[in-house]
Amino acid sequence: MSENVSSSIEYPVKIEDVPDDVTLTGLSDSVFSIRVDSRGWHLLGLRRNTNKAQIPVSLKNIRLQKNGNLYFARIPTAGIEEMIAHQMEIYNNMVSLSPDTLYLTFEQNISKTVPVIPDIEFTPDNQFYLYDQVSYSPSGVILHGTVSDLSSIDTVFTVPWHREKIRGKQVLSLKLISPETQYPVSMNYDSVRVTIPLEQYTEAVVTVPVHGVNAVDGKQLKLFPNVVKITYLVALKDYNNVEQSDFRVEASFIDAREEKLPLSVVYSPKKCIIRSIEPENVEYIFIK
Repeated sequence: MSENVSSSIEYPVKIEDVPDDVTLTGLSDSVFSIRVDSRGWHLLGLRRNTNKAQIPVSLKNIRLQKNGNLYFARIPTAGIEEMIAHQMEIYNNMVSLSPDTLYLTFEQNISKTVPVIPDIEFTPDNQFYLYDQVSYSPSGVILHGTVSDLSSIDTVFTVPWHREKIRGKQVLSLKLISPETQYPVSMNYDSVRVTIPLEQYTEAVVTVPVHGVNAVDGKQLKLFPNVVKITYLVALKDYNNVEQSDFRVEASFIDAREEKLPLSVVYSPKKCIIRSIEPENVEYIFIK
């Protein structure tokens, strides 16, 4: 172990400072093979450190040459021998470094905006309903990556969120799932904010007049009964804000052969859920 021995030791190549507008897609060599002439115990220590040590190669001042849709570059390794010798502490023991040149291939990066789809499924608890639509922000993300990778991506999903019997308003922060790609793809957001506007509802009843429409020959429709009861659901917070005038029910004359006229709710508050109309149709006569 005290005698000088010549041996090759391999260290991983670590590429740093890749320009933002390209992605490294090819590297001729992933390791440096360093020929070292040193004592056996020193070589043994160097070998033990190969799993920890990496040889950094900076691309800060790289010059790229374009050929079609790809870019190419070459880096002579002679210029980094001194840095390697310093890092490995083998100033006087380094015999040679292989390869003598690194060849790199790059692909142009582009940006692309795609919609976000939250992967949510839920069942509200009894008496709870959606007060408004489920909303989320942002609704889309900007992806940054190679043309070949982004061409196959049209949607980004969140992590799943599945719940049962939920109560009250839910505000969630859901992580976005990075698309599976050959090369790294970055996103301008890593999560979305999802709002599920659940409110507790209660049942209410309102008596509303029925309006006859489509009478013929200048005659008027007289309806029996001329009022109906509407049963509806309303959020507790809106219970005292609903009035009779918020509803309109019409009986439309269509065919003289009909003994009764069907009823329709022409308008009602968006915040109310109509459960039933009683009765569902009315009798009628024409009066001058």
